[in-house]
Amino acid sequence: MDNQQPSISAFEFGWLCGIIDGEGCIGLWSRGGSREHEYRPGLRIANTSREIIDALCSILDRLNVSYHITHYKPRKETQKEYWNITVEGFKRLKNLLPVIKDALVSKKQQADLVWEWVQSRRPWRRPE
Repeated sequence: MDNQQPSISAFEFGWLCGIIDGEGCIGLWSRGGSREHEYRPGLRIANTSREIIDALCSILDRLNVSYHITHYKPRKETQKEYWNITVEGFKRLKNLLPVIKDALVSKKQQADLVWEWVQSRRPWRRPE
């Protein structure tokens, strides 16, 4: 039988958690354009280095975590291009948060709160 465990090194794991702590955002985002909004859990990492984005994608692929990449081009000369990796939704975060949340430092509280919310799968809605 094949080994189904994630195939990342301890160094890569620590690096991933460090990038999330430094460049990431973990939270709930409202979706929809009507008066009644649903919240979706997510993790976002933005960076101007394509090499860092590629390394993150490689690690997430080996952890079997689906993600979306958005590329932003500068609108002004003073701006840099950057990429945004988004891991959004219950199923995706159920694959990622249990693996990383206890190793985070600055984002640990956010990860714990979002993980608690994901596990409850309550249909929270924004108050009217």
